[in-house]
Amino acid sequence: MKNILYTVAYDKVGNLIKASDAEKGNEFHCPVCKGDLTLHKSGKTGKGTKRPHFAHQNLTPNCNPETALHFSFKNLLYKYLEEHITANTELQFSWECKYCYETHTGNLLKKVKSVRLEHGMGICKPDIALLDKENKVFAVVEVVVTHKPEDEVLKYYKENDIILIQINLKSDKDIDELENRISKPDFVQFCFNPKCVKCGYYMHKTIMKIVDGKCW
Repeated sequence: MKNILYTVAYDKVGNLIKASDAEKGNEFHCPVCKGDLTLHKSGKTGKGTKRPHFAHQNLTPNCNPETALHFSFKNLLYKYLEEHITANTELQFSWECKYCYETHTGNLLKKVKSVRLEHGMGICKPDIALLDKENKVFAVVEVVVTHKPEDEVLKYYKENDIILIQINLKSDKDIDELENRISKPDFVQFCFNPKCVKCGYYMHKTIMKIVDGKCW
């Protein structure tokens, strides 16, 4: 988590904007502390040059780039998902299943009718909640920078059949890879294989061969 930069800010009308898309001379504010930011964008590339970013004019003690990264990615992802739902377009994603060790693929928004930021669920407030046509949360997206969901929250998701989709951020560069990060999340607590009626664990697929020939 070294060298994280503030690469997203609010513009003067309250929209989140990336430093790479911003223009100098405009007004920018920190998404965390709302302090004034200055755009640093030299246009130069190569060794030793920093990518476009914002810097505080007066940094407040409770503001840090990790928090800003989490806030920015979460809100930009929320907007991205909302746009797909409004346009009624599919959002294909895939993950390496930790239960059957196969690669699963599917449409993330197949059952989604709405999304909510920090939706209150009593024991927790997931970063993004995915709701179905009955207005019920059936999946959540947790964006992790430094703190993973607590064990009691993971237990709550499991006991209530809520699918956990987790994205682990390592750098502010992940913001530019937002579409790829949601299409290939780091962890999905779900498997397409059926569960065993006795133990409740997902079953592994078994390959069977049929030999059409004389009896051995």
